[in-house]
Amino acid sequence: MSVCPVVGEGLARELLGVVRRVVADRVAHPQDREDLVQEALARTLGARQRLGATGLPDSSLPAYAGTVARSVCAGHHARVELERRHAHRLLDPWERATNGDLGEQVVDAEDAAAVREALAGLDPQARDLLVGHVVGGRRLAGLAPATGPGSGGPGLAAGGRSGSGAAGGPAVAARLARSRAKARVGYLLAAAHRLRPPARCWSVLVAVSLADTRRLRALRAQEHLGECPDCGTSPWS
Repeated sequence: MSVCPVVGEGLARELLGVVRRVVADRVAHPQDREDLVQEALARTLGARQRLGATGLPDSSLPAYAGTVARSVCAGHHARVELERRHAHRLLDPWERATNGDLGEQVVDAEDAAAVREALAGLDPQARDLLVGHVVGGRRLAGLAPATGPGSGGPGLAAGGRSGSGAAGGPAVAARLARSRAKARVGYLLAAAHRLRPPARCWSVLVAVSLADTRRLRALRAQEHLGECPDCGTSPWS
């Protein structure tokens, strides 16, 4: 990178070093790193005159550059996550059905059947929670009343008070995570054309999918996976 003429060479190299360290700690892809470094430097140098007008010396620019770099990285990760969560909306299923390759259509049909079978294996409340959040795009706050204690409908306890409460959000988030884990295991089993395993195997596989270390220890999952001829093989090994 050429040294920016608006600052001295020493300061420019210091700014570049600070920004690159911050970005390297937060972003893995090399091309994304370089783009974010350039963006953070441009913002920092663009704000130099404004900062100087407030009485801040150039010696404060490295600290400011680090803050800008962290902000730029946070924005990058937010955009990536948003794109990931909404990627399915970029696909036109009707176009795939009419113009897509026949092999792709067969794979899509099998995939959809596995998803349906996985969802059918969940209890109705867990299925509604998962579908409402993933497909319907409902936030946890909106799902909490429908899944709180005594939720037959409005989510109100017998005394007329809300059943979700302050702990509703974490409780719903935990239930959603468990539902996702069960759905993932169910999907893999269905995709591999396997029947639901015995209760102990199912519990171990769900704990693995959930990455619940405490539950894995309690179930002695590592020992089970090493001994069980079914759990120790694909699709979950």
